Amino acid sequence: MVRIWFRANCSNCDKKLGFFEGYIHPVEGEKKCVCEKCWAELEKSQRKYSKFISNAFNRKSSGAICFILIKTVPTYEQEIHNKLSKLSQIIELNRLLGKYDLIAKIKVEDFEKLGKIVLKEIRTIEGIKSTKTLTGAFSLIGS
Repeated sequence: MVRIWFRANCSNCDKKLGFFEGYIHPVEGEKKCVCEKCWAELEKSQRKYSKFISNAFNRKSSGAICFILIKTVPTYEQEIHNKLSKLSQIIELNRLLGKYDLIAKIKVEDFEKLGKIVLKEIRTIEGIKSTKTLTGAFSLIGS
């Protein structure tokens, strides 16, 4: 929670804010600010989402499916694809056209395991510029 120091209006309810009265929006960042009431609502919503995801990991399904979008340095795509395909946690790996170069589908038991895989096994591969992790709570179609 970071207080803003300038005069503005709340980006959610348009309430006029005085100096040091607003908060930087947790998702939109400095582009938007919110009043104390809206800040509390955003925090409550964030807690509900976190609880939902945690409950999904604690289901009897023993884990969740996650997707890692990967941007690579040009000309490294094949080398990175080969290295990623050797990781046992990756259950599917595809090349993409557009903003990202690869998408890896992995199954993990919990968020701690997901973090270790992304930070220590995927991002350390030479030629990977950035990653974006998408967490799935559970499948909506069969199992």
